[in-house]
Amino acid sequence: MSELGDLLEVVHGARRSFTCVRLEAREWRHNHRLHAAYGRAAERTGAVTYALEPSEVPVETEVAVRAWFEQPNRVREERDDAGRDYVAVADGERWWQRLPGWATTSDEGDGWATGKVGHTVRPVLDPWPLVAELELTMAGAARVAGRDALVVEATPLHHPFGGGAELLAHGADRHELAFDRERGVLLRTCSFLEGEAFSSLELLDVAFDEALDGSLFAFVAADGEVVVRPEDVSAGDVVTVEEAARRASFTVLVPRSLGRGWRTHVLYTPGHDATRVRETVHLLLYRDDASHSISLRQTAGPWESWQTNGTVEAVHGGRRVRLSTGPMHRVLVEERGTFVELDSQTVETESLRELALALEPARDEPPPLLA
Repeated sequence: MSELGDLLEVVHGARRSFTCVRLEAREWRHNHRLHAAYGRAAERTGAVTYALEPSEVPVETEVAVRAWFEQPNRVREERDDAGRDYVAVADGERWWQRLPGWATTSDEGDGWATGKVGHTVRPVLDPWPLVAELELTMAGAARVAGRDALVVEATPLHHPFGGGAELLAHGADRHELAFDRERGVLLRTCSFLEGEAFSSLELLDVAFDEALDGSLFAFVAADGEVVVRPEDVSAGDVVTVEEAARRASFTVLVPRSLGRGWRTHVLYTPGHDATRVRETVHLLLYRDDASHSISLRQTAGPWESWQTNGTVEAVHGGRRVRLSTGPMHRVLVEERGTFVELDSQTVETESLRELALALEPARDEPPPLLA
């Protein structure tokens, strides 16, 4: 059998090559190239035409991931995304999920088998569904997370936006995958655009068949944290800006003007005292050419700790704002009792600050058809 054939045989059995796993990983994105690649993939399918201003400064983001898995279906996955801590746990009979800024939910059932938890770790520990949709070519050997690995170049066989290859960035020129030579698990992915890496998932540390503390798979709620069934919380209603302004108990704020080519998507979420879900208005601003998008999250406040993490207070034009200090572009501003968080992967912090200081109350009725 060929070297690639031998590797595929090991990868096919990866899911059964261990009794338990502990790992730490790093997700990394270069968002300038990520958006360019995604836009190119969209153009190939006739979805959109993508353009990014050449003056945009590249921005990188990272997410730290920790996970534990025990056969056949006990898993814990933790993600730290710019101070927003996501936790998902399943013990084979019940699963829990804590979504920062939203709610903590739980339900009966096998969370691993149904895909409710383990979104990041699943293709790492069971990469065969991913491999089955790729054309692979051997590319050499490497050392990843202290493990001997075989590296392959990969090209999706099907539509660039679908299937099991969702772990890989769309629109890339090529992907590189590093598989554990002994176990077949996926140790690293990396996607390239014009020869430069722009999206990766890499294991930093991994250990197989170490005894795991059973308490890892028992979710413990924080003081005052309410755990509810998924159907007890709603993602909210898609509404117009005017409808959001009528429903909200606080002043809904909108940009004074963004110019041509911008569209708005508005989601209104009523508060839920039992789950501590806040009444929220989300405005997603995006350009027709997909080059920029900005999210505005509005509540009656005060700020939550995960919102202020990675920000510093500043004064501009006599107004107090909080500006991001990390890789994410974020601005926090309070206006008329409304607490607004603006964030974007493609618009710089200074531009977000200018936008934040130009917000004004939204109309609660649409403008007249004829002026």
